[in-house]
Amino acid sequence: MKAKKFLSWEMFLLIILILEFVIFGAKNPKFLMPRVLFASVNDFIAICFIALFVTFVMITGGIDIQAASIVGLTSIIIGVGWQDGGIFDLPVTEYDVDGSICGALSGFFIAYCGVQAMVVTLGGSFLYAGFALLVSNFSASEAYQGISGFPDSFKIISKFKLFGVIPSQLLVFIVLIIIAYILLHRTKYGRSIFLVGINQEAAEYSGINTRLVILSTYVLSAVSAAFAGIMLTSYLGTAKSDLGANLTLNIITAVVLGGTLSTGGKGSVIGTALAALVIGILRFGLSLCFRVNTQYLDIPVDYDNLIEIGSMMGSGGLIVMDEDTCMVDIAKFFLEFTVDESCGKCTPCRIGTKRLYELLDKITKGKATMDDLDKLETLCYHIKENALCGLGQTAPNPVLSTLKYFRDEYIAHIQEKRCPAGVCKSLLTIQILPEKCKGCTLCARNCPTGAITGKVKEAHVIDSEKCVKCGVCIEKCRFGAIVKK
Repeated sequence: MKAKKFLSWEMFLLIILILEFVIFGAKNPKFLMPRVLFASVNDFIAICFIALFVTFVMITGGIDIQAASIVGLTSIIIGVGWQDGGIFDLPVTEYDVDGSICGALSGFFIAYCGVQAMVVTLGGSFLYAGFALLVSNFSASEAYQGISGFPDSFKIISKFKLFGVIPSQLLVFIVLIIIAYILLHRTKYGRSIFLVGINQEAAEYSGINTRLVILSTYVLSAVSAAFAGIMLTSYLGTAKSDLGANLTLNIITAVVLGGTLSTGGKGSVIGTALAALVIGILRFGLSLCFRVNTQYLDIPVDYDNLIEIGSMMGSGGLIVMDEDTCMVDIAKFFLEFTVDESCGKCTPCRIGTKRLYELLDKITKGKATMDDLDKLETLCYHIKENALCGLGQTAPNPVLSTLKYFRDEYIAHIQEKRCPAGVCKSLLTIQILPEKCKGCTLCARNCPTGAITGKVKEAHVIDSEKCVKCGVCIEKCRFGAIVKK
């Protein structure tokens, strides 16, 4: 019995998860920093929330591919409600009502009308995404820009950290695992779900209301999606109709990888939870340690697709960057161009872009705080919404896109006072490694400020007060003895 338990699929997933920590931690020690690791949870926690209850659906033999659309629908309802009336006096459960209605509608057609789950939930995904776009039309902001400016009383839902480290999202996930586990594995209701998945007809003869059981699983799945929409909107500080649009495949993958049969009758909450973490940590680790952006590997390079992900395509060329390019510095470079080119006729562009540039400059010099990062993001959306011309409206794009895909670099500049790419001179220190220096004097002879001293065939030293961090010495050294830190 013990051997069987040790060789269970959940144990195999746990081993994979541990291996991810070992491999990614060895590649980049920053991966194991609690602050960085816990911060990454925010990027995939929605998958974890929803996958737990989609497991219930798939054990009955069904499938739910509409959950991602319900995330966006919930988000935009919150946004429009806040923008029009500031309705944050309602408890969180009230915002789950839209999810339960969506789930009940789909569950009714599947359970009581006998329509295939794939057909109903595929149609539901289009229907609820359409509803979300319809609701967004009531907003004063453009749909692609989203609705921001939420009060701190709403943002605190996702900003709270236990002991100043563990995010509230992770705590909620643990609570949801316990609730889902008890429901599925320790109650009569859970046993009914398994029996429906194994043989619905036999379950009916056993006195189980199979149709009600099936409907309830879709309601639970939809409610979890609505809850994920609330948490995502709180974390991002922006409500959008397409929030969560790319979650569907990851959710289904987490459920199936967790050991749930697509034909029904078998599944595990613990397995799904572990699989969701495996997927989330894998995505984060590949991005952080190997610079692999798994989400947009196959994105077509054309105008519409680039606009959709927050980029833009002009008449220029394609610039290829690597790990030696500082994303904060790149954003600052483009902002400097915008500041110079601004006609100055509208305040958001004339003043706003200058303030953006000043905040970016502050970050690259290691003088910024996390509050400055929040100000930077808020100001970007303000400029996009209020600038009069195309130049002003697109000026924040470099900042917003680098914040979205390389936020960890901004955090490194602010909290660690370190530029990961070794570009920002204010955060850079150039050192000579005594054990590698051969005393050839080549670096000293080429230093434009005379900051390097030392005798022939002896280790040289750099005077940090004279060093302008031009990097000439690094280029000239043939022994790899001079490094950036």
